[in-house]
Amino acid sequence: MRYTKNKRDANEGAIVEYLRKCGYYCWLMVAPCPFDLLVWRKGVPCFVCLEVKTAHGRATEAQERFWEWTEGLPRYFVRTPEAALAAVQAHC
Repeated sequence: MRYTKNKRDANEGAIVEYLRKCGYYCWLMVAPCPFDLLVWRKGVPCFVCLEVKTAHGRATEAQERFWEWTEGLPRYFVRTPEAALAAVQAHC
């Protein structure tokens, strides 16, 4: 299987910066990982998977499969810094 170069979404930098200012750690994932960010807070036994999408971005086939396989785990599609913070606060 071939993977395209990792292209970061234009809004990802703002999301990462916002989460870090709020005390979260962000690990930027690369292909073939089906999500963009692994987020956690030091001392809290929890990780959240975030897939960053632009305003009109859509999930890839691999992302759709991952979401099906991981039903019940903390993983979200996010488009704004505020949505990302709400997602991680729900679990960590």
